[in-house]
Amino acid sequence: IPGSLDKIEKAFDKVGLRSILCYEVSDRDGAKTRDEGLEENIRYLKKVKKNKDSMRAALFGLHASFTIKDKTFKKAVELGSEVDAGFHIHCAEGIEDLQLAKKRGYKGVVHLLNHFNILNPKTILAHCIHISGKELAIIKRTEAIAVHNPSSNMNNAVGVMNLLQFVKKDVLVGIGTDGMWIDPIREYVNSFLLQRINQVKPNIAFMETFRAFKNNSGIYSRISGIKAGKIKNSWVGDVIIKDYIPPTPISKDNVIGHFLFGISNSGTLTTICNGKVLMENGLLNLNLNTKAIYKKSNELAKKLWKRI
Repeated sequence: IPGSLDKIEKAFDKVGLRSILCYEVSDRDGAKTRDEGLEENIRYLKKVKKNKDSMRAALFGLHASFTIKDKTFKKAVELGSEVDAGFHIHCAEGIEDLQLAKKRGYKGVVHLLNHFNILNPKTILAHCIHISGKELAIIKRTEAIAVHNPSSNMNNAVGVMNLLQFVKKDVLVGIGTDGMWIDPIREYVNSFLLQRINQVKPNIAFMETFRAFKNNSGIYSRISGIKAGKIKNSWVGDVIIKDYIPPTPISKDNVIGHFLFGISNSGTLTTICNGKVLMENGLLNLNLNTKAIYKKSNELAKKLWKRI
């Protein structure tokens, strides 16, 4: 655990991408592991604050309320307050999270997190499925960030976040993967379809899911303090170019439709991060031996399987 976030940062440096890193703390593996996780978070948060690297940001990582004891929450908040940290935590993903929160004397998971002062404008609440209207109001009041992870939720069969209500209440909500895929555009399409099938309404979620998808750059900007998400002077040069020739005219009235049903199915030709071209015409411009990396990855995967 100690120094693990530096290792991940090094990988981001090599490929030239931005990152917001944290270590996921829980009480599942005992006090020693928990304490090392707490220390790794605050160490890295302080490092990022000191270095002021526009490519690097950090949060204080926590797993979920049902794997974190009161003492651990208090210690995390105590440490995080030293650097004005936001938190990253799974919130009411499965019904068990809600049930265990109630057993601890809280009306819901958001109530529990609010009690321990986890909620703030830089805090990311992943999932937010099993929450009440009053809890949504708390998220709005504390300005916490919510992230919908449709594919993960479908895979784990835990339920569906009511994304439309979050957008309606003007909560900053984005769309994530929770490790299912590496393609956020795919998650956007799945979010759109999942909201419709969940409410059995074929005329909803068109604008709301696109707005949530667009919010991702805003979430990054709020946490990092870096202006991202627009091609504009003084904003960072992060751009992708998609391989899409429209079969019908594009206008301001139908561009979302083109994105949802056309651009989402196209490949990416060029990737630019911080003004540096990382991929052009489908070819990586990185000084990396990708064949050797995949070979090493397979070797390490075999060793991991033997350990677990």
